[in-house]
Amino acid sequence: MNSDKIVIMDWGGVIESHKGDCSGWKARTEAIIKKLAHNENIILNSWGTFEINGEEYNINTINDDNLIINWIDYLIDKYNLNCTREEFILTYDSEYEKIEFFKDIIDILYDTKKYCNIGILSNLPKMDFKRLKRQIDLKRLDYVWLSYEIGIAKPNPKIYEVVEQTTGINPNNILFIDDDSANITEAAKRGWNTLCASGSDKDIIKKAIDNFLGL
Repeated sequence: MNSDKIVIMDWGGVIESHKGDCSGWKARTEAIIKKLAHNENIILNSWGTFEINGEEYNINTINDDNLIINWIDYLIDKYNLNCTREEFILTYDSEYEKIEFFKDIIDILYDTKKYCNIGILSNLPKMDFKRLKRQIDLKRLDYVWLSYEIGIAKPNPKIYEVVEQTTGINPNNILFIDDDSANITEAAKRGWNTLCASGSDKDIIKKAIDNFLGL
């Protein structure tokens, strides 16, 4: 194994589906809204952001359980959701469990460990961690960077600095695969090798990894 190289994948969009069909994240979020909201006109882009006393928070960077409760209360209040906190959590978990994940992409990542380090770098709400653990055997990965644990979300440059500092690997020896072009662009600025792809692009991902490793 070449310990001087690493392949890093995003989770949402690469391992878990962000496809536009009923199995994707957007559709399952809309399903939560339809089940709980009197008014379904919730803008999905603002789903994970909220304010408390004029301060804005992002659910992807929160590790404090009290703040997560504040987020749920914020949604219930702002959008007049017809549920309790407990009912929101149950609906959240049950709908997101329906999201497709790409086991063949996970298998590619596991297989890559024969040749170099592997890891994931994800903008992850703490509430989603239990789902991620069911999809991926985290013990098989060399590194796991989750935004809620770090307190920083992509594409903030500081989260890429954390990766570099943790691994000590030269940016030229990092391959980062993400489905969000903004995340990819920031990584490329640092000299990382990058691929903008989703979990549907199995062959493209495999070829990029093989080229990176010189296989």
